Amino acid sequence: VYKPTQLQSEIRELKHRLDDLKFEVYEEVSNLFVEIYAYQEEIAFQEEQLETLYETLDKNEARMILGQAQQSDIDAINGNINKINISLAENKRGFENAKEEMGDLINLDISTQYRFLNPYVEMEVPRDRLEQLVEYTLANDQSYYEAKMATQLALLQLDTNYDLMKKQYGSDMNLISSYVQ
Repeated sequence: VYKPTQLQSEIRELKHRLDDLKFEVYEEVSNLFVEIYAYQEEIAFQEEQLETLYETLDKNEARMILGQAQQSDIDAINGNINKINISLAENKRGFENAKEEMGDLINLDISTQYRFLNPYVEMEVPRDRLEQLVEYTLANDQSYYEAKMATQLALLQLDTNYDLMKKQYGSDMNLISSYVQ
């Protein structure tokens, strides 16, 4: 009796899973884009730091010749340069790996000649929009949708079984109805 309804429910669930998969891919691409942008900005910042440190190193080496700087200052700057170079190499490796992963995901070669723009958008969301955001989230959440469909299907099955039992047992059904519903 409820088989067509169950099939319709399964079709709706599969369509919803497809939408959920699309959102998942979109989220993965968005997260990768943000990761790539963060690497790009960190690399640029570290390169600027290195330039400044090399300039400071040159100045301190010249000052050391004049007796105005100490070797410990130069050693400290060299230590900072080494730390930043190691971190920079790690970030460049991460940047290239993330770009390769993104390229595989979107089926596009983005390994060279791409500058990634700031993905962050500033906006203020008024509190009165919160209810709409919650409704949108619930409407597009796969696990919530599956639970909702399972509940509706279970209630339909319960109603159908109750009606069948009522036809079978008639007035005696009143005695056991509290256990069924």
